[in-house]
Amino acid sequence: MILVLRRPMSAVALALRSASGASKCPAAQTQSSAVAASRNSELQRIVAICGKNDERMAWLSEIEQSVEPPREGTLAWLQLQEHVEVLGLQLPRMHRVPEGSTLAEANGHCRLVRPDGTRCTAPSTRLYGLCIVHAGGGGGHDYAAMSRKGNAAKVRLKAQRSLLGIGVNRIGSPRQRARLLAAQRAADVAEALLAPLDDAELGSMLRQRAAVAILDSTEPIQHATVEVEIPAEAAGVDGLSWQDMKALAARLLPDTPS
Repeated sequence: MILVLRRPMSAVALALRSASGASKCPAAQTQSSAVAASRNSELQRIVAICGKNDERMAWLSEIEQSVEPPREGTLAWLQLQEHVEVLGLQLPRMHRVPEGSTLAEANGHCRLVRPDGTRCTAPSTRLYGLCIVHAGGGGGHDYAAMSRKGNAAKVRLKAQRSLLGIGVNRIGSPRQRARLLAAQRAADVAEALLAPLDDAELGSMLRQRAAVAILDSTEPIQHATVEVEIPAEAAGVDGLSWQDMKALAARLLPDTPS
């Protein structure tokens, strides 16, 4: 008995064989049409997927457009600006490095050394090595006005400390600070004190109590205690000098001229 061994044909060989015999057999033609239809359906699926990707890209583009741009003066805003080389650093074109400045070693503070030799002590940014202001950022633009406002605040704080008696060895109490703030808002305090008199919802008794409280606050009744030592005998009176008698009279009669 003779055995004949045949190698299995590959998919490519089968396709070539089908294509070569397509014109000879109607079944082959039918198979070729089925392959073409399968390819067309696959192509349509790819086109559909590409269409969905286009929709997704359009959706992502809309999301990117809806995101607010970085605020002016922030570090993210500075990164979007045109950069120039200054002292060997790439800085935004609106940097505030004074002419004649130099750079110091990095130690966590701004590397800028001003022309007068003083170094900026503000925290540095990792991106530029300078503080946000010298790099060109910051919230405000009128830095002269900001400086004047800061100096005025320092003068006001110094005056408050002087009025409160705050020094190296003494601190102001909360009551002292409250008196100072009340003096600064004297008009508001007076208006709040008299507000119950204009409240139509209060009854007559409550308004009367408010009036009494206002009188006690504005014109309190003063009490004074005077202790005077008067000699009980005539000999003691005769022993008083003229100055002692004037002092005794001043205690008994405060309006007596000295």
